[in-house]
Amino acid sequence: MATEVFAAPAPQPAGTSESFTVDGLASGMYYFAVRATDETGQRSELSNSVTAQVSPYAFTDDFNDGNADSWQEQEPADWNVIDTGSNWLYRASTLGMAASWTGPLPLKDQAIEADVRYAAGTYTCGLAFRGDGDMNSGSYYYFGIYPNENKWKLYSVNGGDWGDVDNPLGQGDISLSPGTPYRLKAEATGNAVMLNINGQPLMMQPIESSDHPWGKAGLWMAVGEVDYDNIIISGS
Repeated sequence: MATEVFAAPAPQPAGTSESFTVDGLASGMYYFAVRATDETGQRSELSNSVTAQVSPYAFTDDFNDGNADSWQEQEPADWNVIDTGSNWLYRASTLGMAASWTGPLPLKDQAIEADVRYAAGTYTCGLAFRGDGDMNSGSYYYFGIYPNENKWKLYSVNGGDWGDVDNPLGQGDISLSPGTPYRLKAEATGNAVMLNINGQPLMMQPIESSDHPWGKAGLWMAVGEVDYDNIIISGS
């Protein structure tokens, strides 16, 4: 199937070359051909086609460079890159909610994973994905662990509204302990979300693609202290 991309070049002398950028392409192979249209609507034949490979987006951060320059942090949390002596961590500490985002917009099919370790007294910590806007008034999915309940939960947040917090999109039991790192992974592909902790699949949840069709990925926590490390984000 062919899709036309229209552009209006400025008149140039014969032999002059011009370039155009096509945005919003998913990863994959694309074939391009060109034809011209004059003022009367007459169209030239198609040119020979050329190919272009669009690579999927990939981002990693282990914070061993000592900074979090790729992240957009939200107050009122205190976000810091911490040197433990053996490695570097990204630490959030707050009495409220906290989020830190990275990556371009839009990403439709995307995955985010990270090592997550919480201190005693933390309410929740985890991953946000397909995010649009900020943590207070934006829309996104949140996959997190809840230490006081020994549960994991998946929520759909719409314009800052968490809906019925007692009825998340998905939830399950998990034995949790402060100071223990957990590898959390959330993947949104098409109309499905897949969740994973420590390499163990938790669920595949059908979703409404219109709720959060694309967006950025990031980290989210509330009340306590949480360390994040070895973050991988991919998507297209």
